[in-house]
Amino acid sequence: MNCKDFKENIAGLFDTEITDTEMLTHIAECESCRQYYEECKETVDLLTPKKMTGKILIPDESPQRQSKKQKQNPKKEKPKKIKMIFRRSLQIAASLIILFTVVGLTVNIFFTEKVHASEVTALLNSSSAIINKVGNFSMKFKVRTYENENFAYINADLPFVNHYIDVANVDGATIWRLSKENGRTVINNGKKQFLWNNDDNKGYIFFGDSNIAEDFFPLIYPSYLFTYELGNAQKSDKDSYVITTTDSTITLTVTSTKEGNPYPLFANRTISISDNVREYTFDKDCGLLKDIRFWIIIDGKKNLILESESISYNQPYNILDIKKTPSCVTEWVDLTRISDVIPKSRMHWLKKEKPEKAVKRILNSIFSDDISEAEEALVYYNFNKLKKKYKGCKIVECGKPFNSDGFASTFVNVRIKTSNGNIRDIRVAVRNDNDKGIWLLDGGL
Repeated sequence: MNCKDFKENIAGLFDTEITDTEMLTHIAECESCRQYYEECKETVDLLTPKKMTGKILIPDESPQRQSKKQKQNPKKEKPKKIKMIFRRSLQIAASLIILFTVVGLTVNIFFTEKVHASEVTALLNSSSAIINKVGNFSMKFKVRTYENENFAYINADLPFVNHYIDVANVDGATIWRLSKENGRTVINNGKKQFLWNNDDNKGYIFFGDSNIAEDFFPLIYPSYLFTYELGNAQKSDKDSYVITTTDSTITLTVTSTKEGNPYPLFANRTISISDNVREYTFDKDCGLLKDIRFWIIIDGKKNLILESESISYNQPYNILDIKKTPSCVTEWVDLTRISDVIPKSRMHWLKKEKPEKAVKRILNSIFSDDISEAEEALVYYNFNKLKKKYKGCKIVECGKPFNSDGFASTFVNVRIKTSNGNIRDIRVAVRNDNDKGIWLLDGGL
């Protein structure tokens, strides 16, 4: 018997009355078909009541010896109707498995096990080395946020917004584009970064190494993302790791407590500190990342905040599409030359200003409809829209500034009283990573 005949007739091995010695001999001699049988058996077992699982006779237990045992220990005969129905069910189940294989469908048998950090390190190192050799890739993912907010803002109560990343390596330089659907976009042309919102005619130019992508910078460079996880795996004893393996994928699930979060997404910023779960799925054959999902855990419930929908590698692309800026932007503010538009006398005290004082000054300027007190700090924003939203508000309390690993922004919690008397808490982000080191509003409004 050859392997093809064995696979075509494998349904017979799941009968409760197996007598095909040729099949038994082949499975005893062929390791490939024996493994194929075990995979099919696991699936059939899922469909089989525990007390009725068929038994395959091992080679040294021939049909004749089995028959002799039955004569020595006679059993009452079960109703033939039930036996025939069961036998037919097993044959159908096994035949379906064979059908799936023939037409190219996958029987997705999976195995899950809790693993040690050292195994995680090996997996991430391997995938990182592979992804670093990729010429270009694209990712579509969704995040709970606003379309025109900065890339550091995430809110678990908001609906999902589609995001897109396109990355190409050209002559040693990495060119990339990160965009929110119908919202904020930033591109890096290898020398400078360009930022704009679709609802504004003003765009902004930054240094090439500015962290405008913020939360999603590690998604643009996935090896950086793995570096976060590797560092945490080596030093944290508060995380748990589970690897789930199927016939085509390997999934790493990391569960972290709020005390040990390696990824900036879960730091103390626009979302509350929380336990969280991070899931990475890799292609089993090539080792490339296939899927990402992040949850935060609130009151014991997992809340999905980020999920990839597709990741593709080394597909044809047009570099001009990645670098393209919108026609709606009629004015570009070059923040690499910010000192050219600020008087020296004003620049002197702006450089010495503390972040919490800068936040108070910026907010009071918006609340009182007086842009002159914060014009240079509002270069990222449309002042008319801000004053319309916040006019008449007052600062009740301003907290101490704090920073988050991996971010240029400094954050300040502020309690405000709105024009209708309601109390509201906001978290304002400012940053001073420009050429003169003055504070600019960066998010939270």
